[in-house]
Amino acid sequence: MNEAIWGFIGVILGTIATIVITFLNNKHEVKLLNKEEYNIRKEKFKEFQIDNLVEIQELIDQYMRCMTKIHMHDLKLYKMRGEWGNIFLEDGLSNEENELRRKILIRTQRISSHFVRVEIENFIFQCNYYSTKTNFEEASKIFKTLDFQATNLIKTLGENLRDLYVKI
Repeated sequence: MNEAIWGFIGVILGTIATIVITFLNNKHEVKLLNKEEYNIRKEKFKEFQIDNLVEIQELIDQYMRCMTKIHMHDLKLYKMRGEWGNIFLEDGLSNEENELRRKILIRTQRISSHFVRVEIENFIFQCNYYSTKTNFEEASKIFKTLDFQATNLIKTLGENLRDLYVKI
């Protein structure tokens, strides 16, 4: 065979090798970009969860303070009137309680952990249950459990936050 044919075969093989290498390189780049996009989305999700859990911790604390104000308001009127329940709250206090509960419930639905969502919903249920009581002793007993429940809930949220920080 003459040199021209060998040269032509070399060009063809070189071209095929270049095409294969370019294809493999592009395929590898796409994989890396997809992995990078996945990691970016994962980081954004973690950041969102962290921000959400911190906000819920603060809202639970504010809500418990509001429930304490409500309890003290009811206690004051109970001492004056001798009856518990069927007492209207001041508009500001009632609005504060409603707004805090609404914010907590909205943010609760954004939590990835089903267990934590259920714990928060149980806490809110107990707070609502407290407000339906017309007996001082029952209401006081429930109120004491609310404080305990809120403390445990804040601890649970803190544990979830620490878990997320470790994963970052």
